[in-house]
Amino acid sequence: MAPTRRILGAFPPSYGKVYWLLPGKTFSDGLRRINSDASTNSMVVLAPRFRTLLLYVDHQDILESINWDDVALSTPASIPIVASRERSTMNRKDSDVKPIEGHDIDDDDDIDVDPDFVDSEYEADKGDDDVFDNCVEIEEVASSKMVVKLPEHDSDDEGLLLPESSDEDNEGIKLKFKNFVAAVDMESPIFKVGMLFSDAIEVRQAIKQYSVKNRVAIKFTRNTKKKIEAKCKEECSWMLDVAEDSRTNCLMVKRYIDGHKCQKEWELNYVTARYLANRYVEGFRDNDRMTLKSFSKVVQKELNVTPSRHKLGRARKLAMKAIYGDEIAQYDMLWDYGQELRTSNPGSKFFLNLQNMCFHTCYVSFDACKRGFLSGCRPIIFLDGCHIKTKFGGHLLTAVGINPNDCIYPIAMAVVEVESRASWGWFLNTLKEDLLIDNTGPYTIMTDRQKGLVPAVRDKFSDSEQRFCVRHLYQNFHVLYKGETLKNQLWAIARSSTIPEWEFNMEKMKSLSKDAYAYLEEIPPNQWCRAFFSDFPKCDILLNNNSEKKVDKNVELSNTCYILPAGKGVFQVTDKEHQYIVDLMAKHYECRRWQLTGIPCNHAISCLRSERTKPEDVVSFYYSTEKYMEAYGFNIMPVRDKASWVKMNGPKVNPPIYEKKVGRPRRCRRKQPHELEGGTKISKHGVQMHCSYCQGVNHNKKGCKKRKEDIKAGKQQASAAPSEQHGNEDFMPLQNIINNSSRVDLGPLPESNFIATNRKAAVQPPITTATKEGRATIRKRKAEPRKRNTQPSKKSELKKREETKKK
Repeated sequence: MAPTRRILGAFPPSYGKVYWLLPGKTFSDGLRRINSDASTNSMVVLAPRFRTLLLYVDHQDILESINWDDVALSTPASIPIVASRERSTMNRKDSDVKPIEGHDIDDDDDIDVDPDFVDSEYEADKGDDDVFDNCVEIEEVASSKMVVKLPEHDSDDEGLLLPESSDEDNEGIKLKFKNFVAAVDMESPIFKVGMLFSDAIEVRQAIKQYSVKNRVAIKFTRNTKKKIEAKCKEECSWMLDVAEDSRTNCLMVKRYIDGHKCQKEWELNYVTARYLANRYVEGFRDNDRMTLKSFSKVVQKELNVTPSRHKLGRARKLAMKAIYGDEIAQYDMLWDYGQELRTSNPGSKFFLNLQNMCFHTCYVSFDACKRGFLSGCRPIIFLDGCHIKTKFGGHLLTAVGINPNDCIYPIAMAVVEVESRASWGWFLNTLKEDLLIDNTGPYTIMTDRQKGLVPAVRDKFSDSEQRFCVRHLYQNFHVLYKGETLKNQLWAIARSSTIPEWEFNMEKMKSLSKDAYAYLEEIPPNQWCRAFFSDFPKCDILLNNNSEKKVDKNVELSNTCYILPAGKGVFQVTDKEHQYIVDLMAKHYECRRWQLTGIPCNHAISCLRSERTKPEDVVSFYYSTEKYMEAYGFNIMPVRDKASWVKMNGPKVNPPIYEKKVGRPRRCRRKQPHELEGGTKISKHGVQMHCSYCQGVNHNKKGCKKRKEDIKAGKQQASAAPSEQHGNEDFMPLQNIINNSSRVDLGPLPESNFIATNRKAAVQPPITTATKEGRATIRKRKAEPRKRNTQPSKKSELKKREETKKK
């Protein structure tokens, strides 16, 4: 610095103004005036890096009067050069600079500019002025009217500007580096010298992504938190050196050699199963049934690599785990979920039972669903169960109602290990207590005759009317008695709404097949035939998962009904070869369809048409929009994120014991031939196979014995069928969890609105000594003389009719 000050001291202020030029810049944007120690220090800082700087002396203030837009286009030949780029040697004896105190300087040596001097480990070579311009930015405003404007940056993401240093040597200098933005640059990384990374993890991810994107095998030769070196193959010159920079406290690209001489790779170590899962997790979220073959095509199209089938399978498994969560971890979160459910929805129930510290049963019901069922739905409950297709399996038991639009309405559900009488009994008992059902007489239960369900309903809902789903009844019927004629006749018997019609259809079934008739005779008709259904619940549905537009259907069927008015609302209706009496005032109809459903049948609609009455006006009130709004007038509040759940610290819940079965797990159950509807290809179920070699039956060419005798016999591989294992049916007692709810509780559940309105027509509970009224009634009956019952029952009437027919 001393020689520089001596040179500048040779130009007094009266001699002229002194300027210096930034290396690689022009007069319009690089000329700086030297008028203070700060401006001198700015120039001195750059001297060790560029060694030669240009100085200019303005004797007549020419630079202040020049138009700088014109200067940028002209040559600076007219300005005299005071100092050239040639190296100068200065003798210490000729200088007036005193040595700095505390430093020893040899008086015999001259102070020369060392050509081998290196200021930094990563010094820029000659001709790399553009590197300095991109990394160093100097701001200096001259005292004259000339103002040099520096380029502005639109956003902070383009580069990192270091704050001004308080040191005199670095005063006025800002360093500018380009940042690596992972959200934008990670998909296609491009490295540059001076690029900054936040940490070593980001550098490793960028190098791996670069390797996958360019299909080159890059290896880490040095991999630490503060220094990372990566190289390509030995015959390739590609190299990247990233190290920590003290100026930014970040990792910076110190050296980068671009360009590959190696061949592209088809298999890369960085294309791991986890990498594929993270990249294509959204694709599996949209299509969770994507096959490995389709997945392989997607990977090859986008990345142009061919990973193995096992790696693709592991990637799909990890993606599914990220989407649906870890099954084992979810079992241990049930305590916290139950508490969150009761907190967000007061009145909801969540019961969890363990057996040997493993999951056994779980019951869930929402308070909004229970209140909606009791307020706006009819007292009929449909029970069904299905398999859970997860690793640990299980069965899902459901209880649903029917809303005013004849669609399903959820009430409660449970997850059990095995579908059995014990599991169904536990579920029905919990449901009964949850809905506060004391008198089961007004309720109707429809089941699908699953394993253990019928005796469980008989035990827990002993006074309820029990019905069977005809579709499930036909599945068992179809195993023994096949044919479309028998199927249609079975449905005709189930749809019979009167006893004479039921007798007629049963006789027709007897004429078609006596064995099928005997099979149906063993099933009680009040459980699957409309003629014996109770008209109290106003529902004649034969399936536990179906709905249809009944009013529109009956209007279309009324075109064949011809009426004959008898006066006072009484009509005689002729429908084809049958005649019916309809009394609109007394609401008596011989076909019983209006009584069963609450919806006018086609005979009643023909009578209402003559009375100028719309069919919608006489439909039962429990099909109205008011009841529909009552059923859905309660909200199911969403639960918070699982990070906000209260930790219950309950006993650890382990999943059920998993036993892997032989073979590939099935995605879908094997459907029966009558279940396949709407297909484009006919099923080959029941078709006899013919051999193309010997024209034999029930074998093909591969298994033909005659062909094997003619040629050499081949080895046959036989596989044994897996053995079935059944779970334990012993259950723990029900475990109740205290409800610490912070929301407003709506109080106890109300009584069913339908039952309260039609209490007189409902089935009364049996008289027992448990109540005062029951004990008093029993004492009165004992005091009164017994009367003989002279009214015949329905069974006796049927027997008498059969005897008369035989005679």
